[in-house]
Amino acid sequence: MYKVLAVDDEPLMIEGWRTMIDWNAFGYELSGTASDGEEALELIRLIKPEVVVTDVRMPIMDGLELIKVVKEEMNLHIQFVIVSGYSEFAYAQQALRYQVNHYILKPLIVDEIYELLAELSHTLEKNRLAEKSANKNKEIIVAAAITSLLKKENEVNTDEVAEVLGLKTDSLIRLVIAECPAVEGGTDEYSQLREFLKTGFGGLRTWLFTEAPNRTGLLICHEDEQDQEQLMAILQGVIMKVEQPLQQLILYVSEAGKGLTALPELYRQVLETRYSSLFSRRSGIHLYQNDSGFEEWKLEDIITCSDSLLRSIETNDEKGINSSIDHLILLFGQTCSQTVWIQHALNYIRGELLNNYSISAMDKDVLGQLLHENYFSQKELIPNDALKILCLRIAKEVKIGHPASPSNHSFTMEVIEYLKSHYREKIQVQELAERFHYNPVYFGKQFRKETGMSLNEYIHALRIDEAKILLRRTDMKLTEIASYLNYHSTEYFTSKFKVFTNELPSSYKNKYKGDWFAE
Repeated sequence: MYKVLAVDDEPLMIEGWRTMIDWNAFGYELSGTASDGEEALELIRLIKPEVVVTDVRMPIMDGLELIKVVKEEMNLHIQFVIVSGYSEFAYAQQALRYQVNHYILKPLIVDEIYELLAELSHTLEKNRLAEKSANKNKEIIVAAAITSLLKKENEVNTDEVAEVLGLKTDSLIRLVIAECPAVEGGTDEYSQLREFLKTGFGGLRTWLFTEAPNRTGLLICHEDEQDQEQLMAILQGVIMKVEQPLQQLILYVSEAGKGLTALPELYRQVLETRYSSLFSRRSGIHLYQNDSGFEEWKLEDIITCSDSLLRSIETNDEKGINSSIDHLILLFGQTCSQTVWIQHALNYIRGELLNNYSISAMDKDVLGQLLHENYFSQKELIPNDALKILCLRIAKEVKIGHPASPSNHSFTMEVIEYLKSHYREKIQVQELAERFHYNPVYFGKQFRKETGMSLNEYIHALRIDEAKILLRRTDMKLTEIASYLNYHSTEYFTSKFKVFTNELPSSYKNKYKGDWFAE
């Protein structure tokens, strides 16, 4: 709907605009009325109409002065329609210099107004598409400029980019890198991630850019100087809004910096935060910690040391377990600030065992003690002997000698049987993975590997198959089918149906109604 503001000092004219014209029939809505130019200016700022229908002669501020202010001072591209009596027509022609070429003579003739509205709609749609295209191009240019600034790839004028973004040299900014391991490689889901981030941050000014394949960067400006606690509340609100298939959304957040010149440092911080969190891959918010003791060389060393301990556990090699743990403690030190690296190593080993082997519920409880607070604390050092005893116990009690064979498809068959009975419910990857005792990331990747679809796609496929049956065999309306299949709107259901069948539900129903055996 295009918003219209009617301006006239005659109450009968205002009433005529309200009651005589069927605005909705032509794609318009009468969003407000004003009795003079000054009142109209306030409403223009408030409701942002696409069309203003205004009388010429009014008290306080007349129609021509209103047009002049809007066009020259406010620089708004609004379509104006001049309303005047025959005797005022020459006066109204002055509006030509403001590029106003739409006139209506009093008294109002409804058919003439409808003809004008139809003509205006073509211009408005053309302008809307042009503005949308311009905004899209601007987004692309801004995203490229931000990427160049933070990666120092090209010679980019920081002041020019700041001017385009409306940032000052002391504007507070933060950098966020967002990723969702469960949707890696899924184009549709990655688009959902970007759309979610566009709208998820409320009143904050944000700019999106692609930081790496399947990773979205987000530049945030908070002019009100929110402290970290306030920002955390906003970020937590974003995480709480996450729905399938973005349940494993991870946000890596930098400290605050002043102006765009701080971007390279903020980028270093989010990368450092991401590297230090690679082993846990825990969903949620990861804030940059300046005292994390991060050093890039540790990443390679921790993998080497962790893999050595993992192999020793897998083979129940007591000597190897003792040696690997001694090496781990020696490598990362006996200080509390360094124990985070040991936690990452233990988390990594636990995840690998869960991913690669059939683990019973009882064994999983034993395995879970790798991260138990008794064996890891920021306040106390990890007791070497206790850690060795635990790893030896895991090696003996966890039945890891018989890896689960992906070729037998028992994993997928069991999950699919469950989905066939529950696909109308809201199913989350995290909960489903826990139900079948798998690591969520491994679960998602293994499901895609064996079925060729993401879990989300597979659920949609089951729902659409059911929808096809309902369309052929029942008289249910589209709204009823969408609700029955747990789609939040008929429009979303229709879009998914077209993706899977290449036709609209209504077309499918007309084509196959009564055919019980159609595919």
